[in-house]
Amino acid sequence: MDQHDLIQLAINVHYNKGAYALLIGSGISRAASIPTGWEITQELLRQLAFIHGDQFENDLERWYLNKFGVNPGYSELLDHLGKTPTERHNFLRPFFEPTEQEKEEGKKQPTKAHRAIANLVATGIIKVIITTNFDRLLERAIEDVGITPTVIASADAVDGATPIVHSCCTIVKLNGDYLDIRAKNTIDELKELDLKISELIDRIFDEFGLIISGWSGDWDTGLRSALERVKGRRYTYYWLAKEAPSVRAKALIDLRAAKVLNISDADTFFVSLEDKLLSLAELNRPHYLSRELAIASLKRYLTEDKYRIRLHDLVMDEVSRICTAFETEPFSMTGPRTLSAEILKRRIDQYVMEIETLISIVVTGCYWGRSDQYDLWVKAIEKIANSTPDLGGFVVLTSLRVLPGAMLVYAGGMSAVASGRYDLFLRLLQKVRVKKLDDVSTALKALNLFGILDERSARLLPGRGQECTPLTNFVFDILKPFFKDITSGEDDYQRLFERFEFLWSMIFVDSSEDRRGQNNDYAWAPPGRYAWSGRRWGKGISKEIEEEILRLGEKWPPLHQNLFGGNVDRAKDCQRLVENFIPYLNWT
Repeated sequence: MDQHDLIQLAINVHYNKGAYALLIGSGISRAASIPTGWEITQELLRQLAFIHGDQFENDLERWYLNKFGVNPGYSELLDHLGKTPTERHNFLRPFFEPTEQEKEEGKKQPTKAHRAIANLVATGIIKVIITTNFDRLLERAIEDVGITPTVIASADAVDGATPIVHSCCTIVKLNGDYLDIRAKNTIDELKELDLKISELIDRIFDEFGLIISGWSGDWDTGLRSALERVKGRRYTYYWLAKEAPSVRAKALIDLRAAKVLNISDADTFFVSLEDKLLSLAELNRPHYLSRELAIASLKRYLTEDKYRIRLHDLVMDEVSRICTAFETEPFSMTGPRTLSAEILKRRIDQYVMEIETLISIVVTGCYWGRSDQYDLWVKAIEKIANSTPDLGGFVVLTSLRVLPGAMLVYAGGMSAVASGRYDLFLRLLQKVRVKKLDDVSTALKALNLFGILDERSARLLPGRGQECTPLTNFVFDILKPFFKDITSGEDDYQRLFERFEFLWSMIFVDSSEDRRGQNNDYAWAPPGRYAWSGRRWGKGISKEIEEEILRLGEKWPPLHQNLFGGNVDRAKDCQRLVENFIPYLNWT
């Protein structure tokens, strides 16, 4: 495969996001051990010939013509072999659905090409796929990345389908679906497309560029005719070829002035294309320098009141940009049938990519800012925490909708603790409000990381399968680079992180009398890293805070800024209740 051609294609697709459709033939599914339509037809004929005692016939189509007086049709063949829909469907399933052994061997499963295409759909790069295949491998791969595609597999499905412009992904199955006996397999059946399908294809071929893979161009006469009658050419057509195109395919290539890309196989091509497109997306993200410039401006605005409006605009413009981004397809709440580590990590990475500049702004602002600027940080974080309405969807994705807000509370709260601004820390927990359906809660209750994901889902995160606080640890690693100028190293950063979380738990207990255990000896609180790291690395942050309170008493800094109502006994009590709760977690 010529890397220059691949890069050129990637650039065209990147800068014309959503403008290229895929035309997928049997070559992609053949790699998954799915038979082609022609192979299925031949097997149906062979089985029928066997039933009639003519199993040794070589020209099965001629045998059928001589036997029944007509050319073989797919639905007629199935009707001979099974009279009821259930019988016919059961006859077809083995061609497309894997046995347990085939699953173990990786057969009849989405290939690397299917997975790469699904990832391109998930990022909004590909919105339309046309396929001659009957199988559902594409649908499965796309559903696995959290998107339910609109599938048009028959003419009567065209009218009721979501318009292409409003659908995250539309799959047009030209020859039908394997569970629909109207599917087309034979040469006669492939001569013409149904009228409504034909009109839809004409529009797609006119309005979209095309990447053709795994289709020979020889047998689907109706599809070939559709390509021949395209009048305009808005975008380039690309034809992927493992070997020299046939005479018919060459004629189409010349007619459409298509660019031929020689490939070794579909898996290698689509994985490479995905990689190039991800690299382009990374390259075109706001450069780190832009974040540095934003922070430089921020530091200037923080110091003087005359910059009050500029400060507000700098912060809220970034917030507005993020909120707009969260309304786009990559952040859809529609999810797959099952959650995978890939889906979970991708969604979190998408969130981090969008908010990383705001994280830097919040860290800097909450560390260096003045008290009259506190409400700005509350307002910014609250808008992000509520940027995606809680309107339902895949439960894990809807739970993650508040994660950007939670990470910003962590970023701002840790900075406030690091600078001794405990009043700001308390304000973020108590004043940031989060809407969940008809309920409104504080960040203190709604944005603790322990409560955002269930344990099983959180342990799908890479490298977190055996951890006690997997999402917390994941965020711990994400935020670390943002605190390199505030902390003096790994140990100092860990101490700050765990101090912030332990103080959060103490305040949680202080506001939740009903969560106390028997005999008032412990109280439930959202546990963080401190609950297990202290056991492993020494006395931990809990004992450190206990010693501070005992040593400083009423002079303990958080009390001077109204934490625990300024009451040292309340602080001692909350520290004790949280400390005593840790053993009940049974973490080893």
